[in-house]
Amino acid sequence: SVFAVARRARLGSVANEAAKAPAPDAGLPLAQKISMGTPVTGKKVKTGPVMASRNAKAERFKVFQVMGDGRCMFRALVIGLALSKGKFVSKRSEESEADTLRVAAAEALCRSSRIQDRYADSAFTVKAEYGTVDNYCELVKTPDFWGGNAELMVLSEMLEQPIVVYRPEREARGKGKGFVPYVYYGAEHARASGGAKKPKKPVCLLYSRGNHYDLLVK
Repeated sequence: SVFAVARRARLGSVANEAAKAPAPDAGLPLAQKISMGTPVTGKKVKTGPVMASRNAKAERFKVFQVMGDGRCMFRALVIGLALSKGKFVSKRSEESEADTLRVAAAEALCRSSRIQDRYADSAFTVKAEYGTVDNYCELVKTPDFWGGNAELMVLSEMLEQPIVVYRPEREARGKGKGFVPYVYYGAEHARASGGAKKPKKPVCLLYSRGNHYDLLVK
């Protein structure tokens, strides 16, 4: 199962497992595809986020509230990815999928130096925030660890999925009822590339109160 693969990943044998893994089933939720088919080799990827302009226009969304249990960012991503495919995620699946996303992001930075080098931008962010990658790798194992910038950098590339983080206009500018774009991740995936791939609509997350993520939907 996908979770057996994840467990083997944590034991350090994922490089071989991923090489042998079958192609991800097109019907699986995107979060599950990650742990079955995450590439472990290849050229470095640019995972740096792009900050939005301070004068960016506020936008209107509906807020899809997400449980604040330490998984909120991962939960919001899971729900947003499912909605983009016209799918519904049950609460039970939401939690397990969120944990799978956490494992996938952590493995990119903790599994081996070779994979870590592929996501060097994210590793640099982790070192700046936690001192060392080892410190981060100990913390990320806990289920109440808050996901944030480093994980969004990695996951936007793994999923080839644009992600935009917004802030409430009132928090960002002191007034207003809209939502202001704050950071763009994986922006290149929002553009068509030579006709080979269709541009993807971003998953829009709301970061508010200094520690919580919800999902924004039109």
